[in-house]
Amino acid sequence: MYTDEDLNQAIEKKVFSPESVEAFRNMVSSSNGSPAVDEENFRLVGGFNDIFIVIACALLLFSSLWVVDLRK
Repeated sequence: MYTDEDLNQAIEKKVFSPESVEAFRNMVSSSNGSPAVDEENFRLVGGFNDIFIVIACALLLFSSLWVVDLRK
């Protein structure tokens, strides 16, 4: 992402005109409400390997509960 300082230096070095930088800033500020392209979609179980992880976690949970109940 470009900072305001980067854009101001580009104006000073005459890489961009002040009008084009202002138009760019307006375009970016108007599009900030839209979702980003690289936004991550979170899924708890995303593939077949994750099923084994879920099964292992469930076995660990139930076995630890079983051990805790036996000690009481």
